[in-house]
Amino acid sequence: MGDRAIGKLSSMLLAEASESCRVYRIGGDEFVTITDNPSPEQMSKMAANILQQVQEANESEPFLFSVAVGYALGKGSDILTVVKAADERMYANKKRSKESQRQ
Repeated sequence: MGDRAIGKLSSMLLAEASESCRVYRIGGDEFVTITDNPSPEQMSKMAANILQQVQEANESEPFLFSVAVGYALGKGSDILTVVKAADERMYANKKRSKESQRQ
């Protein structure tokens, strides 16, 4: 089921991909997208689209999965700095999500 979930998530991310937005799998269940010159609104919309797709998949798949999304903008910044900022935001979102599920 893990492979199926990763495949489903990668399909969701690839649906958001374009010539200016590339998707990479960087670890077991971790992905990063690199988008050329995005606006904060574009990134927020992409995150919302992915979360919506996960919700829809959870209604039709034989398993439930969740995602945590984080993004950072950094035009002209070192890529590792930008990825680290996005990772920190993702973990903060994940923590908030878990806390709200407990309530």
